[in-house]
Amino acid sequence: MREMSEDMGDQMSALEGFLPSVVLEVILNRFKKERKDGEWTLKPFVEELELVHLWIDISGFTILAEKLHQKFSDAEGEERLNQILNEYFTKMNEIILQHEGCIFKIAGDAVSVVWQYQGEGGDEDAVHVDFMSAMDCA
Repeated sequence: MREMSEDMGDQMSALEGFLPSVVLEVILNRFKKERKDGEWTLKPFVEELELVHLWIDISGFTILAEKLHQKFSDAEGEERLNQILNEYFTKMNEIILQHEGCIFKIAGDAVSVVWQYQGEGGDEDAVHVDFMSAMDCA
């Protein structure tokens, strides 16, 4: 199978910042299925995905931010807060990837993470495994 065109690869890369990797995989697989005569085409489609979702929020973040601003100048307090957040998000990203999660969105001090459900139908054991993976990550 011929590789995806550079232009299509650029378009998929552009979507990476807006969609979880599990959704990008579905889109890419759909492109591959609908490819005709060497052309990449995609018709609108609906596909249901079963996901496990975890929302992680830093407890006491607002108080921390206020205390840093009180203790230091605005600029220094902001810089220290940015350093804390960068260290936190770097570590969280490592943990999430170790547990095969996908960061869907970061909003302030919160992280939205999804895992594609690995079970079949109502497989409660698979739901439990996916849930425990999310809890281990938290």
